[in-house]
Amino acid sequence: PTTNNGPAITLTAGQKYDLKMEYFEGSGGAVARLLWSYPGQGQQAIPRERLYPAAGSVGSSVTGVFLSDLTWAGMTNGYGPAERDRSNGEAGATDGRTITLNGVTYAKGLGVHASSSITYDLAGQYADFKTDYGLDDETGSRGSVVFEVYLDGVLAHRSGVMKPTMATQSINLDVTNRQTLKLVVTNAGDGAISDHGDWANARLAPAGTPT
Repeated sequence: PTTNNGPAITLTAGQKYDLKMEYFEGSGGAVARLLWSYPGQGQQAIPRERLYPAAGSVGSSVTGVFLSDLTWAGMTNGYGPAERDRSNGEAGATDGRTITLNGVTYAKGLGVHASSSITYDLAGQYADFKTDYGLDDETGSRGSVVFEVYLDGVLAHRSGVMKPTMATQSINLDVTNRQTLKLVVTNAGDGAISDHGDWANARLAPAGTPT
């Protein structure tokens, strides 16, 4: 557990601050504190909520046509089937968990395992494609993948190598008049163990919709 021993703080631009990390471990558990001070101000603990954004969920305020609600034109997946609105899970269908990236849960999206490819027919009906992406938290500390997006067979976006400790990434691609959208996850060239990738809140905005 984390113990906060200080109130909310206000920092002043241009002021030099001293920071100190303290870590205590005993039979009752471990406690870490980050302390701050400056000339004329004694040490105070920085509250945890000032260091980390609260984990939450994403989905209720997100609008668009979710890919998980559409019929894909083609799908291949490295381990079991690709999942709709779930992480990849194991080899069975619908055995995934809630899509989770860095502690944030998503009600909608696609869960896959490298090497994976999912294709959708757009028929020129959409204006943009948006998604968050990363390795699902169910992989723990393992896994490394690369995310790719193809429009009409042409590479439109490629991530670098993504690992579990990396920040969730987001993209917004113009798909005006495009006919096909293909989402690819590769194993980054180092094997496919725990390569569970998520296209979280993957969605399309219909043509003529403000974005």
